Amino acid sequence: MRLPLSLVPLATLVAVAAIVFRGGASRPVESFRLVGGPTDRLASWSGWVEAAVDGSARRGGSFDVEAVSTRGARAEQHIELDAEGRAPLRLDFGREPPGAIQVRVRAEGRLLAHGTLALAADHWRNGAARRGGYFSAHSPGELSLSIAPGRGAFAVPFAAPLWIHVERGAAPAADVELTLEAEGASVTPRQLRSDARGFAQARLTPREHVVTVAVHARAEAATGELSASIPVVPGAMFVELEAGQLRVRSPIQREAAFVTLVSEMGSLQTARVALSPSSDGSASGVLSVAEPPSPSAWAVVSGEPSGSSSALVGWPVVVDETPPRTFDVANRVLFDSAPTALAEERARRRRVRAIALWVALAGALLSVFDLMSRARAKQTALEAHLAGELGAERSRELAPRANSRSLLVAGLILIGFLGAAALVGYRLW
Repeated sequence: MRLPLSLVPLATLVAVAAIVFRGGASRPVESFRLVGGPTDRLASWSGWVEAAVDGSARRGGSFDVEAVSTRGARAEQHIELDAEGRAPLRLDFGREPPGAIQVRVRAEGRLLAHGTLALAADHWRNGAARRGGYFSAHSPGELSLSIAPGRGAFAVPFAAPLWIHVERGAAPAADVELTLEAEGASVTPRQLRSDARGFAQARLTPREHVVTVAVHARAEAATGELSASIPVVPGAMFVELEAGQLRVRSPIQREAAFVTLVSEMGSLQTARVALSPSSDGSASGVLSVAEPPSPSAWAVVSGEPSGSSSALVGWPVVVDETPPRTFDVANRVLFDSAPTALAEERARRRRVRAIALWVALAGALLSVFDLMSRARAKQTALEAHLAGELGAERSRELAPRANSRSLLVAGLILIGFLGAAALVGYRLW
C-alpha cells in the first residue's frame, strides 16, 4: 500500500519548519569583558568584569572567575554583577606577578567564556598623560616667578593648592611680598609672603574652565611679575585624601564614580563609589582604602570602568612638599568574549541552515522519485491492460506516450522546495 503522494512534501515542510523555527531561532549571546591594568609587575591583579547579553548590560547574576598565571599559580573569585552588569575583580597569585593570566568565567559549572589577560606595565605606563609641574614666563623684574598646581591640575569647582616659587638669580628669594589675581577663579589669600625656601602656597577655586593667574612680587626695590593660564580639566571629578579615606567629588549629580587606585607598577584597588547629591548640584562619596596610600599612588576617577576620556584624571593621593603631577591612565580592555561568542552563534546557525537545506533537498528528491515511480507504474499497468484486450501491437499504438506533464509536475515540486530552501537561507542568515 502506497502512502499518499502529499505525505513526503508535508513531512519535509514540517521537518524544515521545526529546524528553522526551533533549532535556528536566535539565542541570547552572553559576553564578558575584563578591563584593568598590567599583569607583569604586581602579585595581584585588580580590574573589572563587564557582562552583556546581546550587547546590552546584563542586570545581575552570579559567576565564578578562575585564573591561572604563567607560572601555574591559581586564583579565583565569586562575583555578583550589579544592575549595570559590572563587578570588581581582584585575583591574588601569592608572591609573584602572574605574567599572562588564563581566565575562565563559569556559571553553575557551565563555561561561558575563556581567554588570556596580558599587559606589560611599561606599555600601560607609556600611555598615561601627566599634567602639572612648575611653569613660568619671562618676568620683567629681578625676581623670577613660577607656579604649579598643588594636585597636578584643577577641576571646577573644587579648591586645591596653588604653589608659587620665587627666585632671585638662581637662589630662592625669601620674605617676598606676593599679590595674587585670578580670572575665572577665586584665590585666597590674595596677599602672602614666600618662606625661607622661596615658596608660598595659596588656595585656588576655579569657576570656569579657562583660568588665568597673575602674580606680582616685590622685595624692597626688586620686583617680578607672572601671568599664566593654569590647567583646568573640564568635567573632571576630584579625589583627595581625608582622614585616611578617599573623598570623591563630582561637579554634577551622578549615581556613582569608578575609582582605581594605581601605582606605576599597576592597579592596587578598584571600586565603584556611590555618590550622594548635594544641595549645590554636585555629588560626593567616600572610598575606604585597603592600605594607607603611598606617596607614589594615584586615584584615577572616571564615569566608566574602562572609559578613557579627556575628563579622566589620576589625582595624586599623598601630596608632600613638591607639587606632584597627575597620572592619567585608563583601564585597558584585556579580554572581550563578544566577538568569539557572536562567531560561535553564527556558526551554529549556519550548521542549522545546512541541516535544513539538506532535509529540503532530500524531501525534494524523494518527492520527485515518488512521483516518477507512480507515473511509471500507471503507465506500465495501462500498457498491460491494453495488451491483454487488444494485443501487443494494437496496444502500443493506442497507449499514451510519456509526455511532459510528469516532468512539469516534477519541476514544480523542485521549484517549491527551492523556494523553501531560499526561505531557510533568509531566515538563518
